[in-house]
Amino acid sequence: MRVPTDREVLVRRFVDLTRRHFPDAETRLDVGCGPLCGIFNKIYGKDNYTGLDLESCPYPVDVHGDVQDLEYRADLFDVVTGWSVIEHLLNPYGGMLEMLRVSKTGFIITTDLSKRDKNNDPDHLYSWTPKTLRQLFKRLPAKEIYVFPEGGLLVGVAYK
Repeated sequence: MRVPTDREVLVRRFVDLTRRHFPDAETRLDVGCGPLCGIFNKIYGKDNYTGLDLESCPYPVDVHGDVQDLEYRADLFDVVTGWSVIEHLLNPYGGMLEMLRVSKTGFIITTDLSKRDKNNDPDHLYSWTPKTLRQLFKRLPAKEIYVFPEGGLLVGVAYK
């Protein structure tokens, strides 16, 4: 029997979290999908999932774009997701506003709670704690927000 990798476990946890918080979501935009685009396409189906990443992303993705300036109309996707993307954004608040704008119901993001932070990974501009992420989320024009640690991930959820 093959033992799942840590990444596979975290991907499953992320999918479960997304389904738990947005159970009726059919269409999804996943920002900063990187190498997970193909995996999420298989999980959600190509007709229900759009994986977006920067043009400089070396992995095959569905569409190129920047979460901080999404070229989609408001309320186009049922939910927007972002796994381990918030720590890479020059303007995390602007990125979250865009995620909220293009979603019908809200968005869910996660970031790694491990030691892989801005001091250890040059691509990480920020290192988030529950307190600092909660402070950022409180600025959002959302009806409800939740920020909580779960199984090695720091999770943020914003509902419209």
